[in-house]
Amino acid sequence: MDANVPDVASPAPAVLTVTGVGKTYEQPVLADVSLALHAGEVLALTGENGAGKSTLSKIVSGLTASSAGSMTLMGRPYAPASRREAEALGVRMVMQELNLLPTLTVAENLFLDRLPQSGPLRFGWIDRRRLRDDARAAMAQVGLEAIDPDTPVGELGIGHQQLVEIARNLVGSAAAADHGDGGDMRVLILDEPTAMLTAREVELLFEQIARLKARGVAIVYISHRLEELE
Repeated sequence: MDANVPDVASPAPAVLTVTGVGKTYEQPVLADVSLALHAGEVLALTGENGAGKSTLSKIVSGLTASSAGSMTLMGRPYAPASRREAEALGVRMVMQELNLLPTLTVAENLFLDRLPQSGPLRFGWIDRRRLRDDARAAMAQVGLEAIDPDTPVGELGIGHQQLVEIARNLVGSAAAADHGDGGDMRVLILDEPTAMLTAREVELLFEQIARLKARGVAIVYISHRLEELE
């Protein structure tokens, strides 16, 4: 190499690549989709209802298998057989139908699969103080510091519920990392996240998207509202 020629930095490898992906039921609903998603990037997907936006997101998040094409995650072949497998690898999705239990508190929803306990595991009880402390830390990551973690989720507006869902996914990705099942969240898919939000809730959601982007999370943002994608 000529010492007088400056090095040109190679572009960072994509976190997620999708190559020629398609899905056929009785008829094709998705055909030959390719994309590359990098850390800290927000990729907007738009189109009419039935264009295949949600189908693509479900393939990426392990909810359905593709009929054609291939994917890589962090440079390795990626074909999740389930949502749990995708989440363990750091790919998470917030769907329009939120996966929250309205009668349980925010804290309980955040840690439903790993409630902190006092005493022997089989006969212990929930450590409420630790649960609240852990919940406050998780809620702070998405700007929900002002909400009491003991508030039932059903009493929150839809916008705040979506932020709780995002926080739940952040908690889940951290737990996976702690158990050696994967690293922090790498890819977050938001499927029509503002469909039922007020203007203030949309603003709050965008603030948290910017925060996640700054952390290096790659985001797929699905919407049919062109004014949101400017």
